[in-house]
Order: sequence, then structure tokens, then C-alpha cells
Amino acid sequence: VRLSQALGAALRDGSVLIVGDGSCDGPSKTVWRTAEVHDPSAGKFTPVGSLSEARYKHAAVPLADGKVLVAVTCPLFPYN
Repeated sequence: VRLSQALGAALRDGSVLIVGDGSCDGPSKTVWRTAEVHDPSAGKFTPVGSLSEARYKHAAVPLADGKVLVAVTCPLFPYN
């Protein structure tokens, strides 16, 4: 699967939270609810759950308390 709109947020421990992804290319439009952590030092991806709603073209911002705010910045399928 090619990631085209996934978004990462750097975490305090050096890992990266990667959330959502999708594609509006062609007739099959797909948006995912995925959430995983990438550990660059180990080269490993670990699933950590899923988002309450699929996200595509979104923003992810690390907060001071260690949580990450994920917000939609545009409609899921602006090309319909």
C-alpha cells in the first residue's frame, strides 16, 4: 500500500505516530482509520489502534501532555 496522505507527529521518545491515509485517485476512493507508531531506530511499525473516523488531508499536532491532536482540514472526498 502506498502512503500518499498519511501524517506523522514526532513523539517525545523519538518515535513517530502515523495516522490516517487515503487516496482520491481514480474511481476507487479509500480513506483509512489507521494509527501506528514508527520506531526509526528499530525500523519497526507497530499498530496502536484506530481513529474514531477515517482521516485524509488532516493535521496531527503533538501536545505538551504527550497526546496528539488529529483534526480534519478538508472534506474526505473534495473531488466528488
